[in-house]
Amino acid sequence: MKPNRLGALVALVLTMAILPACGDEDAVPPGSITGQVELDDGASPEGSEVTLVDTGDTFTLDEDGRFTFEDVKPGTYGLSVLVSGYEPLLQEVQVESAKVASAHFTLKRVRSQVSGTIQLEGATTHEGVTVSLRDTSFTTTTDAAGHFVLEGVPTGAYTLEVSREGYDSRLTVVALTSEPEEVTLTLKRKASLSISGVIILQDTLDSSGVRVVLQGTSHIAFTLNEYGSFALMDVAPGVYTLEASKQGYVSTSEEVTVEEGKTAYVVLSLDLVPSGAGLRH
Repeated sequence: MKPNRLGALVALVLTMAILPACGDEDAVPPGSITGQVELDDGASPEGSEVTLVDTGDTFTLDEDGRFTFEDVKPGTYGLSVLVSGYEPLLQEVQVESAKVASAHFTLKRVRSQVSGTIQLEGATTHEGVTVSLRDTSFTTTTDAAGHFVLEGVPTGAYTLEVSREGYDSRLTVVALTSEPEEVTLTLKRKASLSISGVIILQDTLDSSGVRVVLQGTSHIAFTLNEYGSFALMDVAPGVYTLEASKQGYVSTSEEVTVEEGKTAYVVLSLDLVPSGAGLRH
């Protein structure tokens, strides 16, 4: 009986020595981490994740960007935040037993720039073209060489609009990343009505088919309807002689002055070639 009592006593002593050692570690209460993620442009980070780097645990942000990690053992941890289109952040946080550690992040939007050259068709200077990103406040104008730069633009897809009075506007989509984007475009001059009018054939109700020529130029038109209407487009400012002719009729001409931004109006009538006279074309 004595040896058994001695063995039992030894076992009891060993058990008492081991139990406190195990219990000391388990008895340290965990802490927690709470915080908020904000974006510098006021957008919501909802759906993005905060990661407790040392454990791999993640938390999906709510609409206000708040997050919480519970039951975190005391120690130093790294917290990382990734939100698409914003600069990532890594922050260290110290967790103490039974206490709440707090962390706050403000992420800056990744910004880029778009630049390039806008040419005006037929122009010697390309200054004054308006270049803007639709639905934003980013806008500028080109210099004499047609150069422009829009800086500090948040990354993303935009519609670039280019316009100048007297030219057809252009739209193009640009996808801005962290790398600068370059754009080269040419604006075509708007077709302008320079000279219009009617040519009347005296002996008929159908005045179509009359040939209208602006002498000294390549501008030619024909009357296309019974009323004798015609139009000449994109004639440079100046003084010209306009001639109307049709086989069987006496050709006639008139001096016409073309001014920038205005339409000159001409009315002419053609008489039949007298019987027995030579025909003019």
